[in-house]
Amino acid sequence: MNARFLAQKAAFTSRTARTCSERLEALDTLLDALLRFENRLVDALKHDFGNRSAQETRLLEISPAAGVLLL
Repeated sequence: MNARFLAQKAAFTSRTARTCSERLEALDTLLDALLRFENRLVDALKHDFGNRSAQETRLLEISPAAGVLLL
């Protein structure tokens, strides 16, 4: 576990800071993934929270995250 952490830290520190356009592109990619895998996320949270409704997950988890990414 420590070796993985050190490898991640080395990769992070070896790279220069991302440009604004790179960061915006990463946020767009995250939004695309959130929407593409929405049903899988809903199913996973249903399992984790003991049969949580899809509507509740979309209202409390998916929508707020997507809303922030759309700003």
